[in-house]
Amino acid sequence: MLSRAMNGKEQHGITVTMIAEDYIDRLIFACEIDSNYPAWVSAEIYARAGQIAEQKLGFKPTFVRDKKDFTTL
Repeated sequence: MLSRAMNGKEQHGITVTMIAEDYIDRLIFACEIDSNYPAWVSAEIYARAGQIAEQKLGFKPTFVRDKKDFTTL
């Protein structure tokens, strides 16, 4: 049971990271994140996107910081 739980947690983390990377690369947009994922998962995606943007770009773009882009305005 512990092994299955740990595997599920790892898969969730990988999924969140992949979506966050796609959000930064503009392959997925805020409206899709907000409509396709529960609020707690969306919050994780946006938080991870902020971390990745800091590492990859050296700053947080406005759409990452505000969790909004042209699809939600």
